[in-house]
Amino acid sequence: MVLPFGLRSLFTVTLSHAGDCTLLGVTLDGTIYAEEMYSDDGWLAQHHISADGQIIASVDEHSGTHVPFIPLALPDRVVKPARVWNAMALNFSGARHRGLRALERVDAVVHPLSVADKFALVERLKLMTPAPSVIGLAESYVIAEAEVIRREWSIVCRRLRFAYALAEPLNDSDGLPYDYDTRVLHVIHGYQRDDDIESSKAWLDGLPGLDIQRPMDCVIVGDRLYIADGGDIQTERMSTIHVAHIDRPETLSSDEAWHKKLYG
Repeated sequence: MVLPFGLRSLFTVTLSHAGDCTLLGVTLDGTIYAEEMYSDDGWLAQHHISADGQIIASVDEHSGTHVPFIPLALPDRVVKPARVWNAMALNFSGARHRGLRALERVDAVVHPLSVADKFALVERLKLMTPAPSVIGLAESYVIAEAEVIRREWSIVCRRLRFAYALAEPLNDSDGLPYDYDTRVLHVIHGYQRDDDIESSKAWLDGLPGLDIQRPMDCVIVGDRLYIADGGDIQTERMSTIHVAHIDRPETLSSDEAWHKKLYG
């Protein structure tokens, strides 16, 4: 997917845990406030990070051993991640997380994928199943967006859920049978608001020059993009904050041109 803007990685900050990660906000001078949630008990850690990627201060519940937990104080002028608006059209929910394929008409409610996409997904998700067993995209949810070009282009973090058929039916913990299951994939990519046909190449390719594993939050302040990248407890990969420079086009977007014509 060709983007009308460029991205250049500046630095990455490694945090303390292998759980979820979000951005509390970023100041106009580039100071970052990030939060981690880790373990099944949902313990919290927060970090104050300088504009050049140095951790200035942290507070951590330390799995419940640090009491009381006093959150970091955010400055008055801090840019917080925006509510999802431009990319709402990408949200949909189809099949259940697992069940019986024929009975629930799963093939009719998922979004189909090309053969090439199925092979790419099997490799990306490390599925122990042949590519033809991938049924399709069962769910899409945009968890964060950051507008790059006003009302035209955004960067979105999405949680995608893919359905795939099992070689043989299994029973879940309640003894109920299922012959298809689903897997989640977090992606980040550029999104054009007026594009009626979504290309799977966008979320397969991601953002050029950035190695993002589990994108969970994003915000743009000035000419910098900030991405919260969740960790992975199985591989012991810690959560990280990625910072990249954005090169926007010099020409105005249609919305910006209209606004300038109207108001000068």
